[in-house]
Amino acid sequence: MSSSFRGGRELGALAESPRLFGRDRELALIGDLFEHIGAGGRSLLIRGEAGIGKSALLGEARSRADELGMPVLSTSGAPFETHMPFAGLQRLLRPLAHAIGALPERQREALAVAFGGSEGPAPDIFLIGLAALDILADRAGEAPLVLLVEDAHWLDIATCDVLAFIARRVELEPIIVLCAARDGPASHVDEAGLPELRLEPLDDASANALLATHAPELTPDIRQRVLVEAGGNPLALLELPRALDATSGVVSPAAPLPITERLERTFTGRVSELPPLTRLLLVAALDESADLHEIRPTLGPHAAEGSQDPKEVHVLHPQAHRLNPLRFLSEHGGN
Repeated sequence: MSSSFRGGRELGALAESPRLFGRDRELALIGDLFEHIGAGGRSLLIRGEAGIGKSALLGEARSRADELGMPVLSTSGAPFETHMPFAGLQRLLRPLAHAIGALPERQREALAVAFGGSEGPAPDIFLIGLAALDILADRAGEAPLVLLVEDAHWLDIATCDVLAFIARRVELEPIIVLCAARDGPASHVDEAGLPELRLEPLDDASANALLATHAPELTPDIRQRVLVEAGGNPLALLELPRALDATSGVVSPAAPLPITERLERTFTGRVSELPPLTRLLLVAALDESADLHEIRPTLGPHAAEGSQDPKEVHVLHPQAHRLNPLRFLSEHGGN
């Protein structure tokens, strides 16, 4: 017997609401950064699993800055730029490239080498940090400035070092630094020592409210299944009902709920970064009937080399045993 999903809707009508469910405390904290910007800048690293709402909070910060007439500079990490020194910093400072010419000679030359504008020995990271801070401080002298960093876990090491240098000195400047990083394998941003704001899964009331707003036509049985499989993850709560739309809302009680391409990309993206044996361990870990400690020895004498601790496998996504995208990985090999 199949459960059914009642009612159709245009996906375009499901544009995300500006309201963030269950994030009043986090929004208040970010609002406090803006309210006290006159007393000095502050930095914050927003952490959490994939789809938990880190980007949404950065979006709220951008909206608040726009309302207040505060300029925003942004950058983001990318897997293919992780080994490109200063790639993230170049993107951050690109709108202020005209200000490089006004820097002291040594700082100007260091930035020129770092950004590929001239040849020379590897630039001193301290000079690069000073140069970047001077450029930002001068711009913040015109109006308080907001720096937004998305996917900080993928930033190149050099950019992480410079951002950490800046973040530790913004208390003397009207600059807000907000970074977002996904849980998972250790990255260089972990060493920056920034104050952290951890996003947890939505509580039951907030998850129900989100579904009531975005998918009010779900039948009670399907609604409960979405709540359970999403595990409080806002992206999953939004996307699982949309996947049901694409399948006419009919799903067997014994089968996992269908997923969207967005969910698949979001939750399997970082798996490709793990060593092959670690990926195999992760797939095995998603089999609820298997014992990870029993599986590891069967992979051979080198299975432990470069592989994740079982707890780190869990960190990749705390709802790994419940959320469809990682079940998809276990069934289809993550391809």
